[in-house]
Amino acid sequence: MNTHEVFEAWQLELKNLASQGRLRSFRTPVERSGPWVGWEGKTLLNLSSNDYLGLASDPELNLELARLLYEKAQAQSLPLFGSTASRLMAGAHLVQEELEAVLESLYPGKKVLLYNSGWHVNTGIIPVIVGPPDVIFADRFVHASLVDGWKLSGATLHRYRHNDMGHLEELLKQYRPKHSRSLILTESVFSMDGDEADLSALVDLKRRFDSFLYLDEAHAFGVLGKEGGGLAQQEGWDREVDFLVGTFGKAMGSMGAFVACAEIARNTLIQKSRPLIFSTALPPSVTQSVLFYFGQNEELAERRERLKKLWKQFHQRARAEGILVRGSTWIIPVVLGTPDRAVQLAQECLNAGIWGLPIRPPTVPEGSSRLRLSLRSDIEPAFLEPLWSVLAKEFS
Repeated sequence: MNTHEVFEAWQLELKNLASQGRLRSFRTPVERSGPWVGWEGKTLLNLSSNDYLGLASDPELNLELARLLYEKAQAQSLPLFGSTASRLMAGAHLVQEELEAVLESLYPGKKVLLYNSGWHVNTGIIPVIVGPPDVIFADRFVHASLVDGWKLSGATLHRYRHNDMGHLEELLKQYRPKHSRSLILTESVFSMDGDEADLSALVDLKRRFDSFLYLDEAHAFGVLGKEGGGLAQQEGWDREVDFLVGTFGKAMGSMGAFVACAEIARNTLIQKSRPLIFSTALPPSVTQSVLFYFGQNEELAERRERLKKLWKQFHQRARAEGILVRGSTWIIPVVLGTPDRAVQLAQECLNAGIWGLPIRPPTVPEGSSRLRLSLRSDIEPAFLEPLWSVLAKEFS
């Protein structure tokens, strides 16, 4: 196939995606303030962001952070916008160690290592833990980055039905004895379904079958647990999780990620984890921004409580009004089935002043296209009334 034929094939593929209601495109807001975005002359309530605590779009906090960075730049104590190399070369800065120390205070007995993103951490760690002689048992709904981590590892993969601990146990009994190392992969709060993993059962199975437990807390970190440490911390299982991953690009309003693990595991990752070794480190300004947000202890605690109250009220009202939503958290999927239905409901939301975008295959399984609505701590219940009107029509 020559290059011209390749472009023709791509054109046909894009045309087919468009006909199926699955063609992706960017929608770029022209302004953001709190839970509101400006787009095509409209002001819309943003229910598609992972800014669960409203930190990234808080004008006052952003101004305070900008002043802090300006002061550090003036004092030449922080090279702000470029680390210029990997952390093993010239890209190491004290602010990275400061942030790791703060995170280690959340997880006693563990050491923390920073990564550039959730994708980097998942694709960088899994191939170090397991390889071709080994086996991975993964929840069927885990994030794409965890799947790619498996692909890079070369390990055998078995996927258990979502949150089905009985099915996981069956797979462990059948396949664990055939392999050297074993790794159980799951998210804590699932990004597309808004439900929680059964950590008690997972810890029991990992003990009984001598497996590592890898927990991606990307969507729980910052929201759940003491000082936002996540679901495992909230339920008291953090010491039992061998590799606890969190990200800063969601509730913490910045970017980057980390893993909390045993010291020997951290030291091994520094030697073997390719995205860590061969990527330029996070800019110091980014790391400083996460530290800044962590310093807002009382403010963060209040925001967590407001968000919790909001999502509890939302689910209660949805049940009372017969509106079918999944999950039990601030991530609220409205599953519609076909891509066309999801696109249509998203348009009705836009017409009503709601920024709620459709999620379609391959992001979610065939037949489960949806709106994925994300609540935020800076949303007042009254802001949601237009959404309730749209959902009421859909489920009437």
